[in-house]
Amino acid sequence: MSKSRDRAVVTIWFVSAPDAHSLLATNPESDYRYAQRLAKGLFPDKPLTPLGSFPLTRSVPAGQEEIYVGTYPGVTVVQTAAIPVTTMSQLVPKWVQPEAATHVYAFADGRNGEFAGFAHWHEDRLVRAFTATATNIEETIGLPDPAEGPYWSGEFPNHNTPEFEDPFAIPLPFLPGDILLTMYTKWMGFSPSAEHLELNVDGFALDGRPETKPMDRIVPPDHEDFDPSQPRKLGKGIDADELTAAEIEEASGEVVDDDDAAAAEVEQEKKPGLWTRFKRWWFGDKMEDEDPDYESEYEDAYEEEHGHRELASDMLHADDDEEYPSV
Repeated sequence: MSKSRDRAVVTIWFVSAPDAHSLLATNPESDYRYAQRLAKGLFPDKPLTPLGSFPLTRSVPAGQEEIYVGTYPGVTVVQTAAIPVTTMSQLVPKWVQPEAATHVYAFADGRNGEFAGFAHWHEDRLVRAFTATATNIEETIGLPDPAEGPYWSGEFPNHNTPEFEDPFAIPLPFLPGDILLTMYTKWMGFSPSAEHLELNVDGFALDGRPETKPMDRIVPPDHEDFDPSQPRKLGKGIDADELTAAEIEEASGEVVDDDDAAAAEVEQEKKPGLWTRFKRWWFGDKMEDEDPDYESEYEDAYEEEHGHRELASDMLHADDDEEYPSV
């Protein structure tokens, strides 16, 4: 597996709202409790350390030992580089369950854009999936979207010289990361670095680092990497591994090498019932069989936000009469 593929940033959108762009343009607040639950469910054997809340479109992308989650009425987004990516269709069922929302969009962006993939499921059916390196098509399922046409016709050539793992390989007529950005914007209705959207997400570290004051993940307008007219990746700013190393050093005083901070991902088994719980919450069902392992985490988060402690059972049942967002 190439280094680019191994460290690909994967962003998955679950969309049931009729117009996700219009909904997100209102800058809705993310539900921290369910963001935490989903992160824990995806990585049940990983310790979660809160990294704070920050705008997805203006922040450093998630690293190999991090996950960002935003949950809004009718829309949920997950971003992480901790998912091993082979092809986009193989994200099912461990990382994606298409029936969880009306539309599911998934994007994988490797370093330097030399590996990328995108996929779209509609009502539990795979409509389009494409995965490629700069020199090889790993997967192509479904009819190409019209927005892909100019890339295949050579209108946006790759000006970089790709690395050839196979001496007989023929390079694609475009950089995979470029077509990825076009499809992201086409399907979502906004670019990954859209400045007019806040898209506040909750971040969590997965490597057991001590909790500390989170580093600022927002890229300032005067940063050398800041160029809203030239979005190059799913997220902007310094390397996520550098940020991870800085946060560990801030918390423990231990100087960590950037490569050590990006330790190889050990694939974990999916926690039983994760997607069942997610779908029950998503479609407004009561959540009365919650895993007790989560209770202390809910109580800690509530105490930090409100200044006093409540039992998780009380919080879970306090809103039994509330209406859940329609999706």
